[in-house]
Amino acid sequence: MELTVLRDNKERAIKAVITESKQTTLPGEKISSLLAGAVFGPIDESSPMSDQAEGIMVLDVTVGSPAARTGLRKDDIIVSVNRMPVNDFDSFKNAVKESRKGILMNIQRGNTALFIIIQ
Repeated sequence: MELTVLRDNKERAIKAVITESKQTTLPGEKISSLLAGAVFGPIDESSPMSDQAEGIMVLDVTVGSPAARTGLRKDDIIVSVNRMPVNDFDSFKNAVKESRKGILMNIQRGNTALFIIIQ
């Protein structure tokens, strides 16, 4: 789209492109009821693990929620789901949706790696 603006008493033409907004957080309930109460997002650059792991970060977990009861914690980095690497929302959602019996998550928690099975 083209806009005409007035600046310093002069007309100027500016071109603007409108695109779909990029999602920066993803509520767990949008993926699976088993993940309700968690909020996921990209790895925070200020995280000490930001240059050591790729994946999706757990930004927040509500106490007592299904996600909290599974053992997910704030700042966990989900490296893979059901042995499928995840590094963006699409790969994360697809891996969870393909789960039939449960969700197997490979988690990086600080300097520790662990697996969580969610059923």
